[in-house]
Amino acid sequence: MAGEIQIMIPQYGELNRIYSDFIVSLIFYEITTFTTQINF
Repeated sequence: MAGEIQIMIPQYGELNRIYSDFIVSLIFYEITTFTTQINF
């Protein structure tokens, strides 16, 4: 069980990093689209 947890932690960290990048880019896209709609 302990070995499985040690294997899962790096995978979860990598997944968490990818997920965070996705959320940041999604929020950035929403903000830029929103401000563009305001300008027009």
